Amino acid sequence: MSEAIPIVIFLLSIGMQLAAAIIALIIAFLMLVGVLRIRQYFQSAKTLEFQLFYAQKMEAIGQIAGGIAHDFNNILTAIIGYAGVMQMKMKEDDPLTEAEIAEIKPPKPEALLKGAETILSKASLADSPSEKSKRGAG
Repeated sequence: MSEAIPIVIFLLSIGMQLAAAIIALIIAFLMLVGVLRIRQYFQSAKTLEFQLFYAQKMEAIGQIAGGIAHDFNNILTAIIGYAGVMQMKMKEDDPLTEAEIAEIKPPKPEALLKGAETILSKASLADSPSEKSKRGAG
């Protein structure tokens, strides 16, 4: 019987080592799952951060374009108004012809809308945040 005690102790120690190894594997697996979840969280946060940055950039560009268009419109209004005044004050024998003054007049709204539609149709969605995130950019 005394010979069986070292074998039992050996088997118990192997069992303890096996149990410790299994517990270590479980802990490692849970840590890996946690790391993967944290990584996924940061990737989604990075995507959201990129989308916010893109939206802010587009808003800033829109504000700049609106300001430029407003300033340009003010300048054009002055030019067109002055052309109208010139047209009213023109004499019959004036070297400037009515056609030359008419060139300064603004185009019809239909022509402006057609030009805007052409510009918008050429704009691509390739720079949108969803397309960049699909390609892995950002």
